[in-house]
Amino acid sequence: MNSEGLLRIHLALECTGIDSAGRLVRIPGPDPDDIHRLLVVQHERGCFAYPWADLPAGVRSRLTAVPPPIALHDISLVKGILAEHGACKEVARWKAYALLETLSPGAYPDVVMLEAESHALVERFDSGFSALLEKWPVFAVLVDGQVVSACVSAREDHAAGEAWVQTAPDFRRRGYGRQTAAAWAHHLRQQHKIPFYSHALDNLASDGLARSLAGLPYATAAAYA
Repeated sequence: MNSEGLLRIHLALECTGIDSAGRLVRIPGPDPDDIHRLLVVQHERGCFAYPWADLPAGVRSRLTAVPPPIALHDISLVKGILAEHGACKEVARWKAYALLETLSPGAYPDVVMLEAESHALVERFDSGFSALLEKWPVFAVLVDGQVVSACVSAREDHAAGEAWVQTAPDFRRRGYGRQTAAAWAHHLRQQHKIPFYSHALDNLASDGLARSLAGLPYATAAAYA
């Protein structure tokens, strides 16, 4: 599958689609999120800008007149144009990977899969993880009966999932995050789903984790809220 196809599957996790005019639109799905007012993506086929379909036509026109490689990096320029519609609340610059390699249990010897009955255990680690445990299993490393590292689907649908990995500060740099992400990705691949892993551009630790799992770095993006 090419990078454009991966992007569409990845965006669908947020219930966002790209229409025939290259605009971001709402599509049905289980976990809708706010649609970016402008998404700029660079991948193997080039650099592309996708404005939100509901922007005023004049603002949308001004955004699409900016060459996408400039919109990817010139944050002030894009924020100035968006200000005509409303202040830009956030700019997220991230890198996205697809974890397409076939992994085996040997890649995560210390990981256990926790399900709903482990709610209290996961709650002590992170309440956000325990909320997601109602939907999907959490893959965790336990030390002295406590969760010290975990990975769960932040979002998941019929085609893909997005990883959320967290490790307690005292247990970092031991490979636990890599193991939990590997177990999570293997679980999704067994269901014929695509595991996605994204991180902020300046998060070198997350970049290293994705690369250690032979992740395919399919896109770099800037998302303007």
